[in-house]
Amino acid sequence: MIFQRSQSESRCLASNLALWFVFLSSVPPAINAESGQITRLPATRTFVPSNVTLEIDSRWAAGNGYRPVRCTVSNWPAGPATTDRTFQIVLEPRTGQYRHYQPIVQGYVELARGQRSAQIELYCPQSYWWNSVQVQMFEGSKELREMRSSAAGVMAGMVSGQSPWSEAVPSLLFVSSHAGRSNVQLAGKTDFPKWDRLVTSVPGYPSHVVSQDQYRVAADDLAVHTVIASQARSALVEPHRLPDRWLGLSTVDFIFISASDLAMLSKRHPRKIEALKQWVEVGGNLCIEDVGNAFELIRQIENELDLTSSGTHAGVWTPLPRKACEPLFRQSLKLNSTGYRIPAYRKADPNLIAPRVQPLAMGRVFIIADGAQWSDPSFAPWIFNSLPENRWAWYKRNGMTLNRQYNDFWNWSIRGIGRPPIFLFLTVITVFAAFIGPINFIAMKRWNRHYLLLVTVPVISLVTTVSLFGYGFIKDGVGTTVRRRAYVHLDQASGRMQSWSRQTYYASMAPYRGLQFPLTAAVYPILLESGSGRQSPNPHLLQWTGSQRLRRGYIASRTLSQYLVVQPTKSTAANLSIAVSDEKLSVRNELGGSITHLLVCDEQGQLHSGHKLAVGETATLKPTDGEDIATIMREALIESFTSEIDPGLVRRTRRYWYGYQVDENLPEPDDVTSLMEHAIADVRGGVIKTLRPRTYVAIMSSSSLVSMGVAKAKDRDSVIVVRGRW
Repeated sequence: MIFQRSQSESRCLASNLALWFVFLSSVPPAINAESGQITRLPATRTFVPSNVTLEIDSRWAAGNGYRPVRCTVSNWPAGPATTDRTFQIVLEPRTGQYRHYQPIVQGYVELARGQRSAQIELYCPQSYWWNSVQVQMFEGSKELREMRSSAAGVMAGMVSGQSPWSEAVPSLLFVSSHAGRSNVQLAGKTDFPKWDRLVTSVPGYPSHVVSQDQYRVAADDLAVHTVIASQARSALVEPHRLPDRWLGLSTVDFIFISASDLAMLSKRHPRKIEALKQWVEVGGNLCIEDVGNAFELIRQIENELDLTSSGTHAGVWTPLPRKACEPLFRQSLKLNSTGYRIPAYRKADPNLIAPRVQPLAMGRVFIIADGAQWSDPSFAPWIFNSLPENRWAWYKRNGMTLNRQYNDFWNWSIRGIGRPPIFLFLTVITVFAAFIGPINFIAMKRWNRHYLLLVTVPVISLVTTVSLFGYGFIKDGVGTTVRRRAYVHLDQASGRMQSWSRQTYYASMAPYRGLQFPLTAAVYPILLESGSGRQSPNPHLLQWTGSQRLRRGYIASRTLSQYLVVQPTKSTAANLSIAVSDEKLSVRNELGGSITHLLVCDEQGQLHSGHKLAVGETATLKPTDGEDIATIMREALIESFTSEIDPGLVRRTRRYWYGYQVDENLPEPDDVTSLMEHAIADVRGGVIKTLRPRTYVAIMSSSSLVSMGVAKAKDRDSVIVVRGRW
C-alpha cells in the first residue's frame, strides 16, 4: 500500500514536471513589447517534405509605413544545405476591413550550398491593424503546402479593441541593449530610463496604467517594460533588431537611444546606423540620451552621425525653450475628447537640463543630458511640445492619408490629359446617329440598294469606333505621362540627397511590368477614397527583387494614379559644378535635367542668377541683388501649382467611419502641411533670406534626381525645386 502510494505520487510529480516543462518552453524569453509575434513553420516537424523550415518575425511598432517582417529559411534537419535553393515567400496581410491599403508582398531568399539558414527582410506596407497574415512559400513553381496549411492564421498585429487606429498619434521606438531579457531578469533592475512617463503622457495611448492626477512610479525595468508592451504603437528592441533599410523605420515617428548604444551600433552594425541616419534625413526625430550633464559626448555623436559633413558645425545645438514643459499636446492635438485622460502636470523642476536640438536635412536630432530626467512628469512633453504638429503627426508630415477621405487629390492632375471630350463625343454620336439611320436609309432607298444596308451599317460603326480610339491615341499618346512636384535637398560635399515628390501618372496602356522604384524609396498611394466599401477584386501586389516593383493594382489604363515618393540617397554623382575665375562665377548643369531658374550664393555671400540651362550646358551667371529672381521664382512656383480642375469632378465630402472616431475630430488631411510643401514655401516666400554662402536654389522642369515608376514616362508641367550645398 505504501509502495502504491509512493508510485502514485511519483507519477503525479512526473506529470507536473512535464507540464511545467511544456509551459516554460512555450513562454517567450521576454515580454513582446510591440505588436506581432514569432511564428515557426511548419508547426509539426516529424515529417517535412521540403526539408526546410520557415520562421516569421513580425514584431514591431504599428503605424503607417513599411513594416519590417523578418523571414528566416533554415535547412531541416539542422545542418548545411547540400545544394543551392531559391524560395519565394508571399505574405498577404489581412485586416478585416475593406477600405485599407494592404498589398500582397513577394520576396525571394536564396539558401546557398553549405549554409544552414538564410534571412530576408520583407517590408510590408501597413495602414491598419493586421489581424493575420496569410503565408505561401514556393520553390520554383512548386508550392510548399506544409507551410501554407500551417500559416493560415499567423497573428501579426494587435488584437482589435485595445486602441483605434490613428494617423495623428505618434509611434515610439525605444532602443536599448538591455532589452530582450526575461521577466526574472527585468525585475529588480533599473537600467531603463523612466520611459513609462513618456508613453503614458501621449494622448491617444490608453492611460489605464496611471491614475488621472499623478503617475505611478515604476519600481524596476519590468514595470517600464510592461507599460511599453501594453501599447502596440510603441516597441522596445535591442540594437541588432533594427532593420537594415530605413523603410523598416518608416512606421516610427520617434526613436530613443542612449549614446552608448548608438556608439555600439556605429561600430558593429554600419548598415543599421546608415538606415537610422537616412530615416532622420527624410523627417524622423532621433532622441539620444545620456550624453552627459555637460553634454560631453556631443563630438562623438556628431562623428557617428556624420553631422559635420552634412553642412552643420559643432556647437550649433539649440536648447529647447522651457515654456515647452506643459501638458503634452494640450494646445493642438485634443484627443482627450475621445475618452483618453491627459494626466495633470506639476510645475517643471528648474534643475532639469534642457534638451538640445540640431536639424539633419529634413529631420531633427535631440540630445538629452541624462535619461533619468524622464522620471520628472514635466520632462516628458518637453521635446514634443517644441515641435510643430507636422513633425509628429503622420498625416500632416506627409500631407496625405491612407484611411480617410482626401479631397486634395485633384490638386495635382495632369493638364489636358485624361479629360473626357464630352462635346466632341456628343457631336460624333449625333453625326453617327444621323448617318447610320435616316441618311443611310434615304440614300439606299434612292439608289434602290436596300440590301447594301447589311454592309453600310457595320462599316459606319467601324469607322466611328476606330475614329474615337484613334483620337484618344493621338491626343493622349500610347505611353505614360507623369507630372511631378518635388523638393530635393542635395549636399554635394557629402554626396547625400533626400527627395520628396508627388507624382501623378496617366497611361493610355498600363505598363506590363507596373511601376518600378529603387529599394530605398517609400511609395505611398494617394487615393481619392481609402476604400470602396467592398473587397477589391484586384489587390495591390508589391514585389521585392533587385528593386521595388509595384506589379498589380497600382496603375490602370486611362486612369489617374497618384503617389507620394520619399527617397534618401547615400551618394550621388549629380551636382551643379561651380567654378570661380576672374571674379566671375560659372556653372555646369549636371543635375540630370533642364534648369529654368537658378540662384547661387557664393563664398562671399554675393548672389548670382541664371536662366534656362540645358543638361550639360555651361554658363556664366550674372551678379544680382536677388529681388528680381526671387519674384520670378515665386511666380513660377505659384503658377505651377495651378491645375485645370473640372468643378464637376471635385467632391468636397467628409466620410465618417463608425468605431474609428479618433482622427475624425482632427482637421482634414491637406497637402499644404507636408514637409515638402513647407520646404517649397520657404523658397517661394523668402529664398533670399534662407540662402547661405556656398548654397543654391534651382527650379527644374525635369530631373533624374527624382525617381519615376516608369523609366520612359514623359514629363508634363513638372516642377522640381533643388536646394543644394557645394
